[in-house]
Amino acid sequence: MPEPVPLPPAEPAIELVGVAEDRTAQGLVRTAIVSALSGDLWVVKVGEMVAGRYKVKAIGADAVELSDPVSGGTRRLTLRQ
Repeated sequence: MPEPVPLPPAEPAIELVGVAEDRTAQGLVRTAIVSALSGDLWVVKVGEMVAGRYKVKAIGADAVELSDPVSGGTRRLTLRQ
């Protein structure tokens, strides 16, 4: 019987709760505010890590894109309306 293929870890329950914008001499810099059901909160910029798993790829006015090295995919979080 072949060995079972291990499943990747479940995606953490996180959501985008806010986006802040700062105007600098270099242009607009956005910061994403991401919350977890566990009560953890991350205030991150592009290149920083969220939940010990995702790297922030891009931050828009109402969404954040996270790269997932575990799955090789991208996770997109949007602000709730």
